[in-house]
Amino acid sequence: MTTEFERNLVNEILLRKKSSLETGRIMLYVCPECADIDCGAITANIKDLGNKIVWKDFGYETGYGGVTGEYLNIDPIEFERQNYFKAFSILR
Repeated sequence: MTTEFERNLVNEILLRKKSSLETGRIMLYVCPECADIDCGAITANIKDLGNKIVWKDFGYETGYGGVTGEYLNIDPIEFERQNYFKAFSILR
């Protein structure tokens, strides 16, 4: 069963909804206990480049400190657009 929070987050990941974070970044991994950004989250910028979706600029972020750590050794991850949206379609 999917919660409202999870549905909202998936809509952010699919770029159907504006990010809930002040930085505009998208949460990829957040505290499983409370789902509160103040506990900290792994975030990234997600860009729609037409034929592909790119996750880049990975970092650690909190609601009170913004992005406090960057993962500079992680290259951008590119997804073929059609497969990207298809993979998330089971969560609707």
